Amino acid sequence: AENPTGVSAITLEITETGAHNRIVVCPGANGAMTVEEISWIRDEVKNYDLVMLQFELPMFINEVVARWAHEAGVPVMVNPAPAAPVSPELFRCATFFSPNEHEAAAMAGHPIRVDDAGANEDDLRAVADIFREKGVENLIVTLGGNGSVAVNKDGVARVQSVKMPVVADTTAAGDSFVASFSTLWCAGLPARQALAFASHAAAITVSRPGAIPSLPTLAEVTALLRERGLCEGYAQALLRVPGIQGRLRVLRHVIEEGLTVPDTERLVSDVLSRMPVPLAGGRHMKPLIRDYRLYVNAIRGVVEQMRDAGMDARMQVSVGQRVAEVRIDVPMQTAARLGRK
Repeated sequence: AENPTGVSAITLEITETGAHNRIVVCPGANGAMTVEEISWIRDEVKNYDLVMLQFELPMFINEVVARWAHEAGVPVMVNPAPAAPVSPELFRCATFFSPNEHEAAAMAGHPIRVDDAGANEDDLRAVADIFREKGVENLIVTLGGNGSVAVNKDGVARVQSVKMPVVADTTAAGDSFVASFSTLWCAGLPARQALAFASHAAAITVSRPGAIPSLPTLAEVTALLRERGLCEGYAQALLRVPGIQGRLRVLRHVIEEGLTVPDTERLVSDVLSRMPVPLAGGRHMKPLIRDYRLYVNAIRGVVEQMRDAGMDARMQVSVGQRVAEVRIDVPMQTAARLGRK
């Protein structure tokens, strides 16, 4: 009662390139929190799957809760926003540390170079090594339009950003990303799959205005995953495209532009209108089969990219006397696992 409720002012700037925000926070009662007020956590923390912390609370509160969780063997996710100095104790207690690329570079004292191909992997490994020396086991770096990466002693897991037709408001994008990753990781998914889910959740968040109102439901995220996954609908559309070059062009657009199945159908129609269709018989049969093998290899490469992006993709090839079929399945195990949790 002695301190006013915390409040923040969010300024949204909408330009031709998208939406950007500026946030000013007056912590109020948040900044006056005491250890006595949260002392119940010490005995109860052992009953939780993970503790997630961010920096809109006094830093000593974060440090105390992180130490209690660490002592109880409970994983700790630290989202260092808004940016603030981090104590050695908080670093040591963090199982996951999730800054953006600018925060990560500043805290590590090592640049992260970014070009058209994304963040430099050598820089990411070097930054992760520095964080590991501080005690952080797993570093998750958000890279804006270049997606996100999870780096630990076992290597780098990279997930591309999920493009949406409209970026309406970037407020809460990081919150939804970190919360989604933490939830899916606690549900038992590997880091890559949790990253992929979190990227889709954040994509929905930025596509509509507001903070709390923009946060998606589980059903919305799984629906977007189905829509953006290379499912049977993609395979059927791609099989209609004659010529390996045409198919590779469609695949490249699907991967780089994040096309939906209807978008892919429209692209396929455009490709078909510009290319001659080879005869599926006679002297044209052997070149067609050779072309099909190249196509299968190309599809297999895409499936491997999908697995690297955290999707549990499977490829099945059935070849008959006159018909060949490629089926790509992306099972939606996320919802089932969460339902059992």
